[in-house]
Amino acid sequence: MLRTAFKQNIKNPLNLLWLIAPVAWYMGTGTTRQNIEFISNAAQTNEAFRQQLAAINGYTVFIEGASDFYLPVLLVLLGGIIYSSSFAYDKNTGYGNYCITRSTFGKYYFSKTFSTFICSFMFAFISLFGIFCYSLIKYSAVYPTAGFNLLMVNEDIKALFYTNPLFIVFSIIFTLCIFTAIYTTIGIGISVFFSNRLIISVSPLAVYLLCTMIPQFFNIQSPAAKILAWIFPSYFTGFFIANDFFYCKLPIWGIYPIHILILCVPALVFLTLLYRKNTKQYIR
Repeated sequence: MLRTAFKQNIKNPLNLLWLIAPVAWYMGTGTTRQNIEFISNAAQTNEAFRQQLAAINGYTVFIEGASDFYLPVLLVLLGGIIYSSSFAYDKNTGYGNYCITRSTFGKYYFSKTFSTFICSFMFAFISLFGIFCYSLIKYSAVYPTAGFNLLMVNEDIKALFYTNPLFIVFSIIFTLCIFTAIYTTIGIGISVFFSNRLIISVSPLAVYLLCTMIPQFFNIQSPAAKILAWIFPSYFTGFFIANDFFYCKLPIWGIYPIHILILCVPALVFLTLLYRKNTKQYIR
């Protein structure tokens, strides 16, 4: 059953939509590309700019694009469109009934949710890794130097970036993938409230935007904002770039898994409700 679920997700023609992920990344690098163009023009007559141009590398350009708003939003949207409505689709078309007659609802349900999580993570990873490889080919694979600095608030992460940029790059890729997979799985759980596939497909993006917007209604230094920062892990778009964790004395390696666990709570709640609702009355 698990193998069948994986085949169903992998053969989904909508997976071709992942090919538009580089477009969102390219939009996110707009400011960086403008700076590079300016430096390139100035480097023709100025030695200092020539040195700065030589410091530009694919690691930095990739992180700038991946940390912008466009790419994470698109990844969450694609995960929802491609996978989140699959449970509702199986139930509405009767394909789920066919699967259950060959196995049990529990096995079918586990296979559906697990394969959805893994496939959304996998295709997001393939897309991001492809973008990263393009960045290295386009902008140089030379290790970064302070000549083309990232606006990182956390000094420890900035120092680690200059000594081991691959670790930071793959940490960002993993973060984007794991959050995409979690939001996609939340979309499946929201099937407990809706049967309309369109609503279910856009629900992960709606939840993500909700998590992003709510903390912005409060002053960043206010007690309410500090509490919301724990509840809404909304800043994963720039997790390693622009967050100084003013509300927490834990290091980044401590707070990182906490925020993933916090976001997993609604996913587990919705999935449990969906399972309990359908376990005895799924077959019509």
